[in-house]
Amino acid sequence: MTTDPFGRRARLSARTKLRAPLLAAAKDGVINPAWSKVAITLKPYPMMTCGDEVLLFWHGLNSDGEPYRHEIRRSITERQVERDVIFVVREPHIAELDGGSLEIFYQVTGKRLPAPMHSEPLQLVIGDAAPHLLPAIAVDAVGGSLDPKRVPEGTCVSIRPYSRMAVGDRLILIGSRDSKALWRDVLDIEAHAVGREVSFWIDHAQIAPHLGHRLDLAYVVRRGHSVRRAETLSLHIGALVRPPLKAPRIPGVKEGELDVDEQEKGVTIIIDNAGFEVGELVWLQCDGSYAYVSERDIVPANAGQPMTFVVPADYWQSQRGRSVRVRYQVERLDDVSQHFAGLDVHVRPTNALPKEGVHDIQMADSN
Repeated sequence: MTTDPFGRRARLSARTKLRAPLLAAAKDGVINPAWSKVAITLKPYPMMTCGDEVLLFWHGLNSDGEPYRHEIRRSITERQVERDVIFVVREPHIAELDGGSLEIFYQVTGKRLPAPMHSEPLQLVIGDAAPHLLPAIAVDAVGGSLDPKRVPEGTCVSIRPYSRMAVGDRLILIGSRDSKALWRDVLDIEAHAVGREVSFWIDHAQIAPHLGHRLDLAYVVRRGHSVRRAETLSLHIGALVRPPLKAPRIPGVKEGELDVDEQEKGVTIIIDNAGFEVGELVWLQCDGSYAYVSERDIVPANAGQPMTFVVPADYWQSQRGRSVRVRYQVERLDDVSQHFAGLDVHVRPTNALPKEGVHDIQMADSN
C-alpha cells in the first residue's frame, strides 16, 4: 500500500495514472508561440526513488495536422526524491506547433514500480487555434476534382489526426450537394486510432450520380454533448480541365537569342503557373544537335511553386550558332501527360555581334 498522488491510500498498479504535468505560464490552456521557453513541473509521484528515469513527451499536431514529437529523459537523483521535477522546452519545439495543439505527459520507470507508469495528459494549444478542424482529404482527387471514371471501385476519404482526439469520439462524415445532405457514415474512435489518420470508404454509386456538380464532404466530431466541426471539402465531380501549359522563362534569353559567354554557371529555365501537385513528375528537354534531358519529382517543398532547372553551360557552348528547342511535360496524378511543345532559342556564335531585328522567342502551341 502506498499514498497515491492525490492524497488517498491506494494500491499502485500498472494501470494507475500519475498526476498530469503542470505548465503554470499557460493561461486558459494556451501557450504563446513567441515564448523562448516553457517550464514544465512534475509533482512528486508514489514510490519516487533515486535512480528512477522520467521520460517527458511533448507530442503535438501542427496547423496542417502533421504530428510533431519531442522527448526529454531525466534521471532522479537522491537530492530530487520527493521534490518537483522541472523540464524546460525551448523555442524551436514551441514554434513547430504554432497554430496547433499539444499534449504533454510523462512516463516513470523505476525498480520499486510494478511497471512503467504513465501520467494523465496536459492538453494545450499554441497560439491561435483554427476555429474548425482540418477538412477531409479525398485520396484520388486531383486539383479539386474527382473523376468517377478513375475510381470505378470507389475511393477513400482520410481524416487527419485532430487535437484532443480520444477514445469514444464519434466521427460523422456527411456528403451533400447544393446544401442538401445525401448520405452519412459514422466511425467510432477506439484506442488504436488515437493520434492516427482514419478513413471512410465512399462507393462509386455515391459519386457517379453527381457528375458535373460539386459534392461537399464535411465531418463533425461528437463527444458527449459537445460537437466540433471541420472545414468542408468541396469536390468537382468529373475530369479536371487544366489550362494549357505556359512557356518557361529563360532569364538569359534576350530577343530570342542567348549569349553563352554571360552564362558561366549554366542557363536557368523557370516553369511558372503549372499547378504542380505532390507526386507529379516534370520532364524538361532541350533539343539541339543532341538532347539534354532533366526531370524532377514534385514533393511537398516545391508543390505549387515555380520549378527551376539549370542546364549546364557546357551544353550551350556545344550549341553555338544553332537553335535549341526547349520543351517540357508534366506527368499528372490522374495519368494525364500534359505537354508544352516548345520555344526556340538561338545560341549566339562565338564573338558574334547581336542580331538586329531578330524575332522574339517563337512559341509553339501547347497541348
